Amino acid sequence: MSTRKVMIGTEKGNIEVEVYPEKMPVTVSNFLKLTGDGFYNGLTFHRVEHWVVHLFHSIAGCHY
Repeated sequence: MSTRKVMIGTEKGNIEVEVYPEKMPVTVSNFLKLTGDGFYNGLTFHRVEHWVVHLFHSIAGCHY
């Protein structure tokens, strides 16, 4: 399965996001287009606590 990685630069450091175009082609395409257009430049990201991410993964059936 092919993946793409996108680097998000923040004041606190970089975040590497891995996307899966084969699984979600429309979503990944839209995300990459918006990224290329600069849509996310200057956008405020809010802090995410580990338990929120863990809870999401638990609800979605994802496993670490």
